Amino acid sequence: MKFYRLGLYFLAGLIAIFVKFYLSTNIAKISILTDNLQVSSSTLNFPVNIYSRKDGIYRFAFYIHKDNKKIELPHSYVLALKKGQQYKLDCNLQIDTSTEITTIQPPFVLRTVVQQIYPRQKRYIKSVLVKKPVVEPTVPQVSVDTEPATVTTTETSTKEEPQLVLSEEKIQIGKQQAKKKPDYEININTEAVKKEYKYGESVQINITLSNRSSKGNLKIGIDTSLKTFSGIIVSSTTVQTSLKPQESKEQNIAFSLTDDLLPENYYLELIVDTDGKKQIFTLDTFQLIDLPPKIVISETPVIKYKQTNTLFAEVEDDRGINEVKFVHVNEKKKTEVEYPMILIAGSRKTGLYSFTTEKILQKNYYSFYIKAVDTVGNITKTEVFNVKISR
Repeated sequence: MKFYRLGLYFLAGLIAIFVKFYLSTNIAKISILTDNLQVSSSTLNFPVNIYSRKDGIYRFAFYIHKDNKKIELPHSYVLALKKGQQYKLDCNLQIDTSTEITTIQPPFVLRTVVQQIYPRQKRYIKSVLVKKPVVEPTVPQVSVDTEPATVTTTETSTKEEPQLVLSEEKIQIGKQQAKKKPDYEININTEAVKKEYKYGESVQINITLSNRSSKGNLKIGIDTSLKTFSGIIVSSTTVQTSLKPQESKEQNIAFSLTDDLLPENYYLELIVDTDGKKQIFTLDTFQLIDLPPKIVISETPVIKYKQTNTLFAEVEDDRGINEVKFVHVNEKKKTEVEYPMILIAGSRKTGLYSFTTEKILQKNYYSFYIKAVDTVGNITKTEVFNVKISR
C-alpha cells in the first residue's frame, strides 16, 4: 500500500508538471516564413503566421543571435487574438546600425519572444535558424539578331565564350541589366502635431511626395496607424497615389480623437510603400487629456422658508457626464446627504440639471454644494453655498 501511494503521488506530480508546461507554452503557435525573409544592413522583413490557442492580448518581440552576440530589434507588435483564429503578421524591423555586427546576413538565429499581456502574464521564446540562401544558376537572357553578330557575354569564366547557332544565325548571350532604383523624396511635416490634445480635436500631419525621376511613374502607398504607447492600433487609414516624372503631391492625414479613446499616450506610425520598397516612420508621442467636469450656477440661489425650492446648474464635460449630485450640508451635525440631480435639457456633454428640495423648516442658513462625475471618474465640486433662508 505504501508503494502504491508513492506511485500515485509521483504520477500526480508528472501530470502537474505537464499541465503547467502546456499552459505556459501553448498560448499561440508561431511560424516564421523564412523563405520570404528579406534582410539588408538596416532592415529585416519577414511574414509570421500566428495560430491562437487562447483568447488574449499578446506582445511579439524579436532579436537575433549571431556570432555569440545578441542584437535586439527595437520594434514590437501587440495583437488581440481570438482562440482558433489564424493571423498573418508582416514584420518590418529596423536593425540598430550602431551594433558591433555591421552586417546581418544569414546564417543567424531569429528568436521570437511571445508575451501574453492579458488575461495573465506568460512568456516564451521561439527560435528559427535563418540559413544562407541557395544560389540558383543564372539563366542568361537570349535575344536573336536578324543579322549575324559576334557572341558576347558578361559572365567571367576561363572557358571559351559560349556560342549558339540557330538557323545559321549567331545569338547574343548576356545578363539582364539590374532595375534602377526609384528616385523619390518623402517629407513628413509634423509642425501641427502638439504634445497634448483634448477630446474632439484631431491630429494632423502633412506629407509631400516627390518623384525625382525623369522617366517612369512612381506608385506610392501610405498606411498610417494611430497607436497606443504599448503599440495597439486604435485607428488606421490608407492612401494610394501615383506620381508622374518630376511630379510632387501633398497628402493630408488626420485622426479625430473621439470619446471611445482612453486618456493616455499615443503616436502615429507610417509605412510608406514605394514600388514594393517599404519604409517605417514613427512620430513622437502625444498625450490625450480628459478634462474634469465644469459646473456653472448662473443664478444666485434663493431658499425660502416652509417652501420647496428648485435649484439649477449647468454641467459640461469633454467626454460626458456620468452623474450630478446635490449635496446638503448640515453644519451643526457635520454631515452630508447626497441627492441625484435630473438632466432636464441638453445632453450628457453639455446639459442643464435641476434639484427640488423638500419644504425648508429650518431657519437661518441652508448649506449645499454640487458634485459632478464624468465617465472616466474625474470629480468636480463647487464651493459650499451658505444661503440665507428668506420668508
